[in-house]
Amino acid sequence: MRQKLTFRGAFVRGEMDSPFRYIPFEVPAGTRRLEVSYHFDAAKSPRGEPGDVVDLGVFDARGVDFLAGGFRGWSGGARSEFFI
Repeated sequence: MRQKLTFRGAFVRGEMDSPFRYIPFEVPAGTRRLEVSYHFDAAKSPRGEPGDVVDLGVFDARGVDFLAGGFRGWSGGARSEFFI
């Protein structure tokens, strides 16, 4: 049986206290595949300034410390979907 979870939100440059947002969710026991995709409206940046980038990181229940035990990998900014 497939289960779909949808998360929606908005992040406004200048209003964020951290460049990272964590969205915890439960993965049911016995899950064999996790598919992730996202979409965002990239605002045009002034010439010479970096543009918006979304890079998804995946962590397990052990925590969200980068390159620690719970870190599972990241998508890189070059793709908008991946699966585990």
